[in-house]
Amino acid sequence: MDLILDTCALLSLAGLARRKLSRKTLTLIQAADRLTLSACGLFEISLKHKRGGFPLEPFDSVQSFWNQAVKS
Repeated sequence: MDLILDTCALLSLAGLARRKLSRKTLTLIQAADRLTLSACGLFEISLKHKRGGFPLEPFDSVQSFWNQAVKS
């Protein structure tokens, strides 16, 4: 099964979201054969970060966040 992660799910998996994913959602993600991330998600995160409304700690840039997300 393939899954597409939206921005909120990606941020939650990275530990950067206030809301946590449900156990059911985490189980589906772990069982997925392939996870897909949208480039629009990176754009959305970049805009929020640039406007100062979204801290990325412990990542030093949106690019380092994206690189880590794609690796995982």
